[in-house]
Amino acid sequence: MKVTLTLQKPGGGVRRIDLRDGQRAEFGRTEWADVCIADDPAMAEVHFAIDNRTSGCWLQPLVADRDTLVNGEKSGEVQLHTGDRITAGKTTFVVAVEGEAAPAGATVIVAAGAATAAAAKPAATDFAAVCKYLDLADALPIAEADPTQSRDAFLQAVIAAGLHPSAARLYAHWLPKRAAVWWGCLCVREGCGEKLPPEQEAAWQAAKRWVEKTDEPTRRGAERSWAGARHSGPGGMLAGAAFFTGDSIAPPDSPAPVPPDPRLTGHAVKTALLFASVDGDSRRAAERWKWFLILAQDVAAGRIKLPDAD
Repeated sequence: MKVTLTLQKPGGGVRRIDLRDGQRAEFGRTEWADVCIADDPAMAEVHFAIDNRTSGCWLQPLVADRDTLVNGEKSGEVQLHTGDRITAGKTTFVVAVEGEAAPAGATVIVAAGAATAAAAKPAATDFAAVCKYLDLADALPIAEADPTQSRDAFLQAVIAAGLHPSAARLYAHWLPKRAAVWWGCLCVREGCGEKLPPEQEAAWQAAKRWVEKTDEPTRRGAERSWAGARHSGPGGMLAGAAFFTGDSIAPPDSPAPVPPDPRLTGHAVKTALLFASVDGDSRRAAERWKWFLILAQDVAAGRIKLPDAD
């Protein structure tokens, strides 16, 4: 997943910092930091770190003599979510985690010139455009190598290159949303077995219920289970994937709808698979990805049927 921090400068203006999957960055006022905030003398030389792990986005304070605040409270190491505000020195950063909706009432900052709407969905047969749309830089050279290849050939080439999460993201993009969530449910059971922690099991069940009954109350139930799982984990991300299928991610009583980015469901399904691939024994990740992608092919071909919808 990608994490974006929007920096509110002490003298005004904003700056956007993107962290890719697996990236760790240290923030401070000197060049010793990966991200230098030189115009804030109240920050420490290296003040805090953000670690974008598979398990989520985590903040780690690095100095004892200067506070790092999250949502106005002094913080130790803590997982971050969309809408959280980090304050170090006189500088505030607003967090946006890809695949997470901002909670009601959260401040959303858009840097000057940044897109305010989701990019237009590209043609399914334009694989290079699809890779750019989904931010799959690792699969882009394979797409560009042969623009005339079939979809199956392209997917198999991505898999053969060992780019399993990118292949999963492509399957989740091309499958209908209900099928993508169902595929995710099957993969999480395959990877994690029947013994998910209670909040993750409740979220998995909520996603499964949405596949079986795709109405608004069931989708909102998935939203609550997603929150109950702290917007993370294999079951939690599947519940989020189900929630993102609707027309609005605003609270039910909101006067205006907030349409979700159409990429969110597929991204959440892929993130659920990332959690499931390393659950319990990370050494089995490659074996699990193999089965996940076989299941994707079976769902896409209709060899695995979706549950009958109520």
